[in-house]
Amino acid sequence: APQYVCRNCSYLFREPCRFMTLLLGAALMVVRASGSSSGKNLQRYAKRPGQYNSTLNLLGIVLKLLTGPMDTIAYNLAPQSTLAPFCISLGLLFDFCAAGRMHGDAVSQQDVAAALLIASGTALCMANGAKTGRGLHNPPDLDMLTTYSVLVSTICAIPACAVVKLRNVAGQADALAHATLGGILGSMTLVAGKTLVSRLQAPDFTVLSVLPYCIVAALVCPLHLFVLNRAFGRHSLVFLSPAQGALGLLANVTTGFCLYSEVPVSTLGFCLGVALLLMGVVVLCSKKQVKCASRGDPDFVQSYGEVRTQRLQA
Repeated sequence: APQYVCRNCSYLFREPCRFMTLLLGAALMVVRASGSSSGKNLQRYAKRPGQYNSTLNLLGIVLKLLTGPMDTIAYNLAPQSTLAPFCISLGLLFDFCAAGRMHGDAVSQQDVAAALLIASGTALCMANGAKTGRGLHNPPDLDMLTTYSVLVSTICAIPACAVVKLRNVAGQADALAHATLGGILGSMTLVAGKTLVSRLQAPDFTVLSVLPYCIVAALVCPLHLFVLNRAFGRHSLVFLSPAQGALGLLANVTTGFCLYSEVPVSTLGFCLGVALLLMGVVVLCSKKQVKCASRGDPDFVQSYGEVRTQRLQA
């Protein structure tokens, strides 16, 4: 096999200019995180109690949709186990900055502690994550993808049933169910996108060979957007962003390991990062639950640290 020498990155990778592709992937993640955060905050702002704005809501959905494919592009340049923590940290920073100024959501000390745990976990995952993987030219085979689809769909049924059961109330369990379902669906959308791109670039590319992957992507992506949009109208981003980010990261790194052979360079350090992520989610979920009325009531108040409440006329 030929040996490549690059004075900037040969100490990190055995392929030419892998360090530069990692930097390019990180730059795409910066654009993606800022655009995604703007889309989320627009959707939340558009769903203020009694002041619903369909135009802003649609704009937020479109912005979220446009920035979504950047995941697929960036993760084909560098391992998703490395870039995903970086993107999550940026998203948390943007969302927490907008929480108080834009939505009136209070950021408590417990929220900050949870965010620090999740940020520390993402940093450890990023430092100890995989540096190489299958890539575009060696995607998972059809049997592996089929097994993955059946298993993950079964897992999704649990939070999906919780969302349906709690559809008339908004509380701790409902927020966690939305965050879990949104994180898993986001990982499924990523896998569908990466698989579709790899099939489009395959030497034996045909329309019929790509059609099943297009159908899967067309089903998963709108469902993911629907769950997120519904969650933003019911719960504060102070909870949703870190919880969904952490759970989505766990889904991404698990997928990266199982489907793309992305093995961490340090198993101990990576597992410690995952443990910190889980601790952050536990801290968020241990917050005192805010009592919520049913969504049909005029005094419906959203939970998790919101200082802004709907003012009812006497």
